[in-house]
Amino acid sequence: MTTSRLPADIIEQFSALLGSLARMVASGSKLSETELKVLLMGSDLEAEDPTVLGELERWGKILIAFKEHPSAEIRHASVEALKQRGLKEAPVLYAVDLVAKSTPTGKLKVRPDDLNFELPAGGG
Repeated sequence: MTTSRLPADIIEQFSALLGSLARMVASGSKLSETELKVLLMGSDLEAEDPTVLGELERWGKILIAFKEHPSAEIRHASVEALKQRGLKEAPVLYAVDLVAKSTPTGKLKVRPDDLNFELPAGGG
């Protein structure tokens, strides 16, 4: 994976892929190289360009890190990391929100396991 940032005009050109990437992460994808290349085929950018592929992979890793460690702190760090990559705030917030909504927040547990509700006679 390459670590160089893409020029702003190229980031702008394929920033629309961030939402697609977030939906893939939200559905449980680990974002294989083949998945990323197929996603890039929908843009006007070259799927075989290692710089472009590397940037998309980096975005995916940020979103996956948040999905695997859903906390307010990691959410904030994910937003900041994506913005540092040159992405605008609105699509970043949308993408992180998509991933957040896919993360289970825990199950409601009730003790005792059985609850019986009884209405008083004639109060129905």
